[in-house]
Amino acid sequence: MDPSSLPVSKRITLLVRALNGAEKTNQALATCADGNAMVDILLGASAKLGLRLTRRDLTETPPIRDWILFKYNHPLITICMYAIQTFSVCCWGCRECGVYPL
Repeated sequence: MDPSSLPVSKRITLLVRALNGAEKTNQALATCADGNAMVDILLGASAKLGLRLTRRDLTETPPIRDWILFKYNHPLITICMYAIQTFSVCCWGCRECGVYPL
Protein backbone atom coordinates (compact mmCIF):
# COMPACT_ATOMS: atom_id res chain seq x y z
CA MET A 1 0.00 0.00 0.00
CA ASP A 2 1.22 3.48 -0.90
CA PRO A 3 1.61 5.41 2.39
CA SER A 4 0.70 8.68 0.67
CA SER A 5 -2.82 7.33 0.09
CA LEU A 6 -3.47 7.06 3.84
CA PRO A 7 -5.38 9.78 5.73
CA VAL A 8 -3.24 12.65 7.03
CA SER A 9 -3.52 11.51 10.67
CA LYS A 10 -2.15 8.06 9.77
CA ARG A 11 0.71 9.58 7.76
CA ILE A 12 1.56 11.85 10.69
CA THR A 13 1.62 8.78 12.95
CA LEU A 14 4.03 7.06 10.55
CA LEU A 15 6.27 10.14 10.55
CA VAL A 16 6.27 10.33 14.36
CA ARG A 17 7.20 6.64 14.60
CA ALA A 18 10.01 7.13 12.07
CA LEU A 19 11.37 10.05 14.10
CA ASN A 20 11.67 7.86 17.18
CA GLY A 21 15.37 7.03 17.32
CA ALA A 22 16.31 9.16 14.30
CA GLU A 23 19.21 10.85 16.06
CA LYS A 24 20.31 13.26 13.30
CA THR A 25 16.78 14.42 12.56
CA ASN A 26 15.92 14.89 16.23
CA GLN A 27 19.12 16.87 16.80
CA ALA A 28 18.29 19.08 13.83
CA LEU A 29 14.75 19.61 15.15
CA ALA A 30 16.06 20.47 18.61
CA THR A 31 18.32 23.21 17.25
CA CYS A 32 15.86 24.86 14.86
CA ALA A 33 15.61 28.63 15.04
CA ASP A 34 11.84 28.64 14.56
CA GLY A 35 8.77 26.61 13.67
CA ASN A 36 9.28 27.11 9.93
CA ALA A 37 12.70 25.50 10.15
CA MET A 38 11.17 22.56 12.03
CA VAL A 39 8.53 22.15 9.34
CA ASP A 40 11.22 22.22 6.63
CA ILE A 41 13.05 19.34 8.33
CA LEU A 42 9.82 17.40 8.80
CA LEU A 43 8.89 17.94 5.15
CA GLY A 44 12.22 16.42 4.17
CA ALA A 45 11.65 13.42 6.43
CA SER A 46 8.14 13.03 5.02
CA ALA A 47 9.48 13.08 1.46
CA LYS A 48 12.11 10.43 2.26
CA LEU A 49 9.37 8.18 3.66
CA GLY A 50 7.06 8.82 0.70
CA LEU A 51 4.35 10.27 2.94
CA ARG A 52 3.75 13.38 0.81
CA LEU A 53 2.74 15.52 3.79
CA THR A 54 2.29 19.23 3.17
CA ARG A 55 3.32 22.19 5.28
CA ARG A 56 -0.35 22.64 6.14
CA ASP A 57 -0.68 18.98 7.20
CA LEU A 58 2.25 19.40 9.58
CA THR A 59 1.15 22.71 11.07
CA GLU A 60 -2.49 21.74 11.58
CA THR A 61 -2.31 18.10 12.72
CA PRO A 62 -1.41 16.96 16.25
CA PRO A 63 1.02 15.99 17.64
CA ILE A 64 3.41 17.79 15.27
CA ARG A 65 1.38 21.00 15.43
CA ASP A 66 1.55 20.85 19.22
CA TRP A 67 5.31 20.21 19.25
CA ILE A 68 5.88 23.33 17.19
CA LEU A 69 3.56 25.45 19.33
CA PHE A 70 5.08 24.16 22.56
CA LYS A 71 8.69 24.61 21.44
CA TYR A 72 8.15 28.23 20.50
CA ASN A 73 5.93 29.08 23.49
CA HIS A 74 2.73 29.77 21.61
CA PRO A 75 -0.18 28.96 23.91
CA LEU A 76 -2.47 26.12 22.94
CA ILE A 77 -5.19 27.74 25.02
CA THR A 78 -5.68 31.43 25.73
CA ILE A 79 -7.80 32.48 28.68
CA CYS A 80 -9.89 35.59 28.18
CA MET A 81 -9.90 37.58 31.42
CA TYR A 82 -12.90 39.63 30.26
CA ALA A 83 -14.94 36.46 29.79
CA ILE A 84 -13.96 35.24 33.27
CA GLN A 85 -14.87 38.56 34.91
CA THR A 86 -18.21 38.81 33.17
CA PHE A 87 -19.08 35.09 33.29
CA SER A 88 -19.44 35.07 29.52
CA VAL A 89 -17.94 33.20 26.62
CA CYS A 90 -15.13 34.88 24.73
CA CYS A 91 -15.54 35.16 20.99
CA TRP A 92 -11.77 34.86 20.41
CA GLY A 93 -11.43 38.26 18.90
CA CYS A 94 -13.48 40.51 21.11
CA ARG A 95 -12.60 44.16 21.58
CA GLU A 96 -12.71 43.80 25.35
CA CYS A 97 -9.75 41.46 25.78
CA GLY A 98 -7.87 41.71 22.50
CA VAL A 99 -7.52 37.93 22.26
CA TYR A 100 -7.25 36.60 18.73
CA PRO A 101 -7.00 33.01 17.54
CA LEU A 102 -3.69 31.65 16.30
